[in-house]
Amino acid sequence: MRDAGSLYFLAGLAAVGALVAAGGARAEGEGEAEAPAPVPIFHVRVPAATPGRAAAQRIADVDGVLQGFVVTVGGGAILTPAVEGRRVFAGDGVEMKAFDALDGRRLWTARVDDSTPTAPAVSEGRVYFNTESCTLYGVEASSGVRGWSRLIASTVMSTPAVCGDRVFVTAPSGLGGFKLEAYSARRGGRLFSVPLPADAHTAPVASGDRLYLALTDGTVLALDLDGKTIWKREMDAVAAPWPHGGRLLLAC
Repeated sequence: MRDAGSLYFLAGLAAVGALVAAGGARAEGEGEAEAPAPVPIFHVRVPAATPGRAAAQRIADVDGVLQGFVVTVGGGAILTPAVEGRRVFAGDGVEMKAFDALDGRRLWTARVDDSTPTAPAVSEGRVYFNTESCTLYGVEASSGVRGWSRLIASTVMSTPAVCGDRVFVTAPSGLGGFKLEAYSARRGGRLFSVPLPADAHTAPVASGDRLYLALTDGTVLALDLDGKTIWKREMDAVAAPWPHGGRLLLAC
């Protein structure tokens, strides 16, 4: 992605041939000679988008090996896009949008009632996102039609997480604290709400039958999908955790 004035871009690339990087590691015993500089695999010049232009622009490297597109998303910062099948989902300051993942065509636009959609979470044909001004949305991935929306809190800064038939969100509780809530992915009904000692970094993280939270006070929690605490550790965590291979990776 690249910023040009107030425009924000989504770029997609697809390799249509094998890409090989030249160079190699230093053999053991070769001393302290500097490793050779890596050879570029490809070079793509991303064109500047025309203000107001909604159509995607095709891009390719000089040999035509790497092909893709660049498309204007909107006038606000783009948070992490999400992909499901052949659709890419990304939001700007007032809208969530879907694009064709191969050619960048805009498929639909869903305007929210307040402002600033979070990064989306996608599962089983539905897109879920919060807005800063307090609402959780569930929309159809194929059309952008809103299935449901729910008021969560006075302000919501984290991205939702989806696991099975449940959507999990964190937010201020309105009582001076914070909360974790679960909603039905299909109908949006609230399933439970549990108190938290602090807000979550970025988003809850679902993996298997557990939910992991790294809180802004440094605490890390593992909970089951009914919101019951399995374990709690003081880790000085500064970002959302990353489950991998039976372990939980953390930035501390």
